Amino acid sequence: MNIRKQNKKSLLIGKHFKIDLLKASSGFQSLVLLYLVTKHLSKVTSKNDSSRYKEISLEEEKKIRKEVERIFDNNSSEDVRHIILEKLSSRLNYSCFLNIVGEPEQNLYPNSQKHILFELIRTKNEAENNQLLLTTHSPYIINYLTLAIKAKAIKVNEEGTIHKLPDYSGLPSDENYLNEHLTSSNDLFIDLLELEDEFE
Repeated sequence: MNIRKQNKKSLLIGKHFKIDLLKASSGFQSLVLLYLVTKHLSKVTSKNDSSRYKEISLEEEKKIRKEVERIFDNNSSEDVRHIILEKLSSRLNYSCFLNIVGEPEQNLYPNSQKHILFELIRTKNEAENNQLLLTTHSPYIINYLTLAIKAKAIKVNEEGTIHKLPDYSGLPSDENYLNEHLTSSNDLFIDLLELEDEFE
């Protein structure tokens, strides 16, 4: 998926589609914002050399807290506060990215839920100390997350070999489009279990 400006329009461009972002569903609009913020914050933390990172002392932390309190007690405008906080923040060296995401599945089809989840996981894996905290009500997110965890467990198996799993998108469980994705996810998990058994 690419986000591109063309003739002052923001376009969402996928493999088989091109959508004006202003006319896209609220799910896509939220997804784009989540994607861009995640990528930006991930870059900010990855620019820092973690080998140079040293934890701030308790005394330094107290000073910073006092400065932040002073900024918010000040009657300055929101813009001025933002600039001051940005300047204060630039003095700190971030060693990791803690990404907290609430219900990324909102108004998205299962396939889009899978893509944003895998992007969030990929960003989490960019640095050793990165973390991802996710809340969801989606059975698809839970299934895709279960698949990712199982695949990771197999990847670190002593054998160190991974086989590409077959594509199950063409095998519906019934006529319900949403159930097809749950069945596909469950079938992939069974394949991962069988692959794990081969190594034992």
